[in-house]
Amino acid sequence: IHSARSRYLPSIYGRYGRHYQGTITLSEIADVASMTEQSFSRWFRQTSGLTFVDYLMQLRTTVASNLLINTNKAMTEVAAESGFNSSSSFNRAFLKIKGCSPREFRKKRTS
Repeated sequence: IHSARSRYLPSIYGRYGRHYQGTITLSEIADVASMTEQSFSRWFRQTSGLTFVDYLMQLRTTVASNLLINTNKAMTEVAAESGFNSSSSFNRAFLKIKGCSPREFRKKRTS
């Protein structure tokens, strides 16, 4: 069953790798994979080693890191363009994944 469902992984990564800025519901992503929400969550974690939420946060944090390094955009703009719906969720996710705040990250990388 896992190998049959693994064919969905590239389309999930591709589709949501391009649409990371919008709201993505578990129901929507489970539909893409033709699974229930619970089955999708279990399958995604077993297949990728991450929960879908963690994957999405890593993707968004990677996008934000590139914007922080390569632009002078304000933190709120970077957060919004990276798909975070608030500055606090942006700061929390960034700190969890990168180990520092977005401001500290930019300062370390651009000085």
